[in-house]
Amino acid sequence: MSKWKCDICKKEFDNFHAQGFDNKIYCPLCFFKEENKRLQQRIDKAIDYIKERTEFNQYSEVYPSVLDAREVKRILEILKGKE
Repeated sequence: MSKWKCDICKKEFDNFHAQGFDNKIYCPLCFFKEENKRLQQRIDKAIDYIKERTEFNQYSEVYPSVLDAREVKRILEILKGKE
C-alpha cells in the first residue's frame, strides 16, 4: 500500500521525498512541473523588468541606461535559454 497520494494528479506513490507547495502533497513529477512553472514565472518577470527599464532609460537623459543594448540582448538570451 502506498504511503502518499498526490493532491494534484491523485497518483499514489511510495516515496519518502514527498514535497509540496501551499500545504499540498506533490508526487515527484508534479513537484518538478510546479517548480519549473514558478521558475518560469520569475524569469518572465525579470525579462519584463529588464525590457521596461531599458525602454524607459532609452529616452531619458536624467537616468541614462547602465546597460548598453548588447548587454541587455545577452541577458535576455540567457534568461530565455537561447545561449
